Amino acid sequence: MVIKQRAMQDEDKQLRRQAILTAAATLLAGHPDRLASVEDVARQSGLAKGTMYLYFKTKEEIYLALHEQQTHQFFDTLEALVARERSRPGLKRFTRDVVEAIRQHPSFLPLAIQCPEFERKADLEVIGRCKTGIGVRLTQIGAAMETIYPRLKKGDGARLLIRSYGLMLGLWQLTAPTPTREVLHDRPELNVFRLDYLVQLEAALYALWRGTVDE
Repeated sequence: MVIKQRAMQDEDKQLRRQAILTAAATLLAGHPDRLASVEDVARQSGLAKGTMYLYFKTKEEIYLALHEQQTHQFFDTLEALVARERSRPGLKRFTRDVVEAIRQHPSFLPLAIQCPEFERKADLEVIGRCKTGIGVRLTQIGAAMETIYPRLKKGDGARLLIRSYGLMLGLWQLTAPTPTREVLHDRPELNVFRLDYLVQLEAALYALWRGTVDE
């Protein structure tokens, strides 16, 4: 059923907006290799296609907002892990649990890798608002890390998180399965590229964090 009545109250508008993001996330989980159209998201959310444009000007803005939401959900997990690290230090366990958080959100990286394309087709104000919110969380979590690890100076915590994020995306680009890669990986001389992403990510994150925060 398509909902045609226009939302008037702020709470109703937020519910409509969230319904759109939930629908986009559901479609992405079913087909992580492609982005659903605005029409598909509208159908999934039960909203009229015209209603979609009251909340998002383009398909890319929908997915940029979804990426922002997923990033803050990941930050929520990261904050809890940092708090635990303060009371029960264990860098090996910490990096393992960060990787587990990535494993439990399989659409996070495939979506994140496309953000530069989203930003080319999104309103500058929308991009600024998204970046600002993420930047604030990075600064907050980074500052908490600086109270745990004496080697980190002011601002180093956020920079370490940014480097970690770059590492996550870089490894994903190298190892993410594609039809072409699956064919090429059958060649014995290319076995060097057959890597388990999560295993390599855990090793790389641990090496990065240990080299940065250990005395």
